[in-house]
Amino acid sequence: MHWRQGNVTTVVIGLLLMRVGLAAACEPCAESWDLTRTAQEADLVVLAQKVREGSSTDHGRVLGERRPQGGPDWIDVKVLRTFKGGVSASRLRANSWDGMCRFGIVVDDRPHVLFLMKPSSGNEYQALNFGCSVTALPVEEDQVHLGEQTVSLATFAAWLASPNGPLDPGDRL
Repeated sequence: MHWRQGNVTTVVIGLLLMRVGLAAACEPCAESWDLTRTAQEADLVVLAQKVREGSSTDHGRVLGERRPQGGPDWIDVKVLRTFKGGVSASRLRANSWDGMCRFGIVVDDRPHVLFLMKPSSGNEYQALNFGCSVTALPVEEDQVHLGEQTVSLATFAAWLASPNGPLDPGDRL
């Protein structure tokens, strides 16, 4: 087989594009939303527990490493309580990982308060602001964990339902 300069150039460009595609990182957040902004913008806020997860497409292998990056493409959750919005089903599906990027809802098997956006198409709920927001808050023994602060589910529900909407970002629950 005779290689011409054009063929070699095409192969080199192709290899470079493959390398760049594999090394591409997740988009950084242009703006991260705090709890108040997330709660205001959410279509649906629920207490839910993961019951099933989809397969991992594992688009995020790091070159030279064997460990996969990323997680399941989606998760199914059982809705235990609805704080904001409406959902008719007792289970719903939420986007989780997009390849190696945490653009969706990433939780363990404990109950969590989830902040969701209705699906624009299909049946998967989405995280707000492409995951650059509060996506989930763990709940243990009817206490919502807000980082350093812990509040009861009742206090959290009252905060979400307050007549003026969620508190200002500097306020504490």
